[in-house]
Amino acid sequence: MRIILQLMKGGSLLEGLKTLGKSRLRTAELLRYALQMCSALRYLKHEHIIHRDIAARNILLDEGLSTAKLGDFGLAVTVEEIEKKQKSENLHDIDVLLKSKIAVKWTSPESLEKGEYTYQSEMWSFGILLWEMWSYGRVPYRKIYVEKVLTEIKHGTRCEIIENSEGPNKIPLNIRNLLTNQSLWAYDSALRPTIETVTQIVQESHS
Repeated sequence: MRIILQLMKGGSLLEGLKTLGKSRLRTAELLRYALQMCSALRYLKHEHIIHRDIAARNILLDEGLSTAKLGDFGLAVTVEEIEKKQKSENLHDIDVLLKSKIAVKWTSPESLEKGEYTYQSEMWSFGILLWEMWSYGRVPYRKIYVEKVLTEIKHGTRCEIIENSEGPNKIPLNIRNLLTNQSLWAYDSALRPTIETVTQIVQESHS
């Protein structure tokens, strides 16, 4: 697998969310980034690649803040590679995951529990990314210890939506509806929408 990243001078999306905040990165910009990430994930799916580290810290912005690109492919694997790993390694042990570089709070429950990484587990992480955008860089489950995240998810805990009452920063209803345990954060991965469906939803919000 060969990935070539263009040099991006705007820093990470996470840095931008925290430093520029609501004054520069409003809903219109966030929707554009979300749509660009949808495009990146559709490309990776076409190439049979699972990123496994989708997060605002790994999204790079250009100097003009108009373009976002998905970076840091250090944990990325092909579908064929992950199938081999699942047969040969005990990836579902929480201590193993913590000692690896897996970001637990961005990772789907089936990945944490059974070491299953699929395109639908990517959608869970994409939901966390969307949440990061409209919470302006907050840490998911910030009051929950990493070791307890999976247990809390099983009990129905999800990231709390931060409501922005201001028009230019308000999370669109279509995006908000994705961030529930009936959509991108469904415990059963089969119930999560595909990247193709999510792209259509983001596109409708962006239009």
